[in-house]
Amino acid sequence: MIDVSSRIKKAFQNDSMPKHYYISFPNIDESSDFNLLGNHDIVEDSFKLEENLNSEDQLHFGRCEGNVVEFEMFYDARSLVGEIIDIYLVLGDYIDEPFTVGRYIISSEKIANDRLTKTITAYDILSILNDLDVTYWYYTYVHFPISIKDLRNSLFAYVGQEQVETDLINDNIVLFNPPFVNEMNITFNSVISPICEVNAVFGGIDRTGKFKYYSLTPVSDEETYPSRTLFPSSMTFPQSIRGTSHFIDPHLIKDDITWENYVCKVIDIIQLRNSSGVPVLDYTIPDRTGTNIYVIQSNYIIDAMSSSDWTTMVRNFAQAVYKISYRPCTASIKMDLSYEVGDPLTLTTTDGTKITTFILKRTSSGDIVAFDEIEAVGNEEYINEIAQDDTSAYDELQDEVNELSDRVSDIETDGGIVIESVKSLPSSPRKNVLYLVQGEVWVT
Repeated sequence: MIDVSSRIKKAFQNDSMPKHYYISFPNIDESSDFNLLGNHDIVEDSFKLEENLNSEDQLHFGRCEGNVVEFEMFYDARSLVGEIIDIYLVLGDYIDEPFTVGRYIISSEKIANDRLTKTITAYDILSILNDLDVTYWYYTYVHFPISIKDLRNSLFAYVGQEQVETDLINDNIVLFNPPFVNEMNITFNSVISPICEVNAVFGGIDRTGKFKYYSLTPVSDEETYPSRTLFPSSMTFPQSIRGTSHFIDPHLIKDDITWENYVCKVIDIIQLRNSSGVPVLDYTIPDRTGTNIYVIQSNYIIDAMSSSDWTTMVRNFAQAVYKISYRPCTASIKMDLSYEVGDPLTLTTTDGTKITTFILKRTSSGDIVAFDEIEAVGNEEYINEIAQDDTSAYDELQDEVNELSDRVSDIETDGGIVIESVKSLPSSPRKNVLYLVQGEVWVT
């Protein structure tokens, strides 16, 4: 949640309280008559802010998505594309307590046919950072071994983006192997998103312009976390995680709530797959049925770290996600300035049903009466991208490797072993030679 004074929150719920958006241009001279836009420059009820924590059909930890604002302003001939804007919201006479909406960069302006207005679309800095090429940084400043925390801190220092100071659950894991080899198109997102995933967080830009790591805090009746019966060490992450779900007054709900007739199940198994898609570790959370599998794949962290650390990493991940469950739903509620993506909510339907969910997507709009359209999507159980039979394929590959090992152990090694790549097996194979025949291995 965002820290907002109680009097501002109360005033905001008052429909008769005037709400004014102010947009400043920090790169335009303050003496310019175009340095500040106010309500008289913006078409009434045209302002819209969309924030995404996770826009996929099911939870995918590690997503780093930019936010976008759109508003319609009265026509001015000057082009604003590329300009940085700071957006503030002021309630009535509370001019001394402006609420910071955020900093954005204008990407487009569409002029109406009558040239009376133009629609402005602007994105936050993450939309630019995600595609930023950091290849030079990787090959110049990253030296292995390196911890995950040092890696991300080095990345943010290089791009000049401030982070919210956070200790992530797998920050201390050390990466020994360079994950990118001869790769010449390494982007900011390709580095930070996998880091966020193995730490069970999402990335985004907060209202102050800092990169923030968002986690989903489960609503729990337990006093401490982890449970002593679930994980052996009572000193591992001993902080309290009693989740506080924000109960929404039914009178603040605009329309009927739409919800799924199921609750997204908690994660039972975490499976790690290497860059080839082969499962390398299955971790079943204790006392679980083992039916809902979250797969971490196409993640360079897995290949960059020592296999001996896989269990440590996945256990930390499990401790962060093992109680996360929610009901997918959509609802329109009176805007509350203190809410942000990732916050848990409890909504009451017209028939009294309690819907406990998370804000995974939020669209705020309206000047006079402002509303938040909130949305949370998800499948009852995880649907994995790779076919279900990939485990059997892995088992077959393992059997072939074991058979090969047995055959290699019988080789006479006095003269050494020679490896040859050939199109077909020779009619008279030589002893102590490994023949690579179109992807197959023959030992003689």
